[in-house]
Amino acid sequence: MEQKPSLFGIAHSNRNISKPDSWGKNKFNSTFPASLIAYMDSVGKNPVYLKCGFDVNEL
Repeated sequence: MEQKPSLFGIAHSNRNISKPDSWGKNKFNSTFPASLIAYMDSVGKNPVYLKCGFDVNEL
């Protein structure tokens, strides 16, 4: 059985991701994070939060 291109957890979308133009930068960058967090949740991985800079009073 042939698999269609897809992103994990994205069952309903206004984009047809089987078309190459749907994988462009602005379209892919807005859909990929949602797919990634859905996958991480399904395998029990917590998201990693990065904080840039620091407050010397918090050290």
